[in-house]
Amino acid sequence: MEIHAAHLMGLDTARALDEGRQARTEVSMMKTYSIEMAIRAIDHAIQVHGAMGLTNELHLTEAWQQLRRTRIADGSSR
Repeated sequence: MEIHAAHLMGLDTARALDEGRQARTEVSMMKTYSIEMAIRAIDHAIQVHGAMGLTNELHLTEAWQQLRRTRIADGSSR
């Protein structure tokens, strides 16, 4: 559900920009929500896989670290 919601937010934001409207608020909300959602999804995947989720074999921790860096670079969402 969250992935679908993030996708729809992206489409709505793209439509607003295509129509030439200012969409600063929409872009900010979409970026924040999408990154937060992705971090929750990766965290859930790590939990589901247990100890295997923390290995290099599945690359889940690498994905989490990349998302975390993106979240920090984009500024605080709190």
